[in-house]
Amino acid sequence: MTLYVTYHKPDARSDNVSAVPSAFVGSWKGVTTERNGQVAKYRTTLTLRDGRTNSEVGQTYYEIAKGPCWGTVRLQSASGKTLRLGERIDGGPCLPGGSIVITLEGPETLSFRYSGITRAGRHQTVEGSLDKIG
Repeated sequence: MTLYVTYHKPDARSDNVSAVPSAFVGSWKGVTTERNGQVAKYRTTLTLRDGRTNSEVGQTYYEIAKGPCWGTVRLQSASGKTLRLGERIDGGPCLPGGSIVITLEGPETLSFRYSGITRAGRHQTVEGSLDKIG
């Protein structure tokens, strides 16, 4: 009896499986509302690229009254039309980071919800609708 073993080299692309659905990839912009004992509105931009769970998949940019803030987002999970992101602020007067949940509401619109803890220890949320701009 002769036994043949065939070695099959995996395709290099299989190591780079996407967890970010293509419908989310691109730039999104809109006005979001912060609720932290007071109400503040500001422009929010979220840019997403293809990536895997636990990798950096994009950037945030906030135009707030105290000056702009910008940060990096890491994919925590992807499920259907919803992505969960961890955010780290890299510059500006914003909180150091928090969690973002985005849900695709249509081909050109997504809902945005940020949740974090203020320096005073209070819960903060920022919510809004972002439109695809690129």
